[in-house]
Amino acid sequence: MLRTIEIRSVHDGTVLALSNFVAEDDSAISESFLVSVQNHQLKAEARASSYFAPDLAKYFDLMAKEWQGWEGERNWASLEGEFELKASMDKMGHVTLKYFLRPPHTGFHWELKGAIEIEAGQLESIAKEVRRAWAPAK
Repeated sequence: MLRTIEIRSVHDGTVLALSNFVAEDDSAISESFLVSVQNHQLKAEARASSYFAPDLAKYFDLMAKEWQGWEGERNWASLEGEFELKASMDKMGHVTLKYFLRPPHTGFHWELKGAIEIEAGQLESIAKEVRRAWAPAK
């Protein structure tokens, strides 16, 4: 089953997508995934590992539970830093989701930093999609 999570900016249509979830062992729980960022000016993608990384669904779940706002940034990062997220919320319910993407250690060096803005009401559905994507395939 092809599972893709698309998080679309409410301002410029930039899409942060997570897809191609791959189990690294017999557990069938995803341990790596493809991250892509695309808008009318660029497309970048890199494979990231969730091995020993915090649960990404719980990251979005926590923000969804605090949809009325939180202080500071909520951070998530892969173990080797190829993908990072930093979320903050303003008083109007807009969530700024900063992303950092770079390829795994391949010898080629590039980095992409950016941000998309989403609405607090999107957090619950994003968390559900992430949870579903990481679930064992049936």
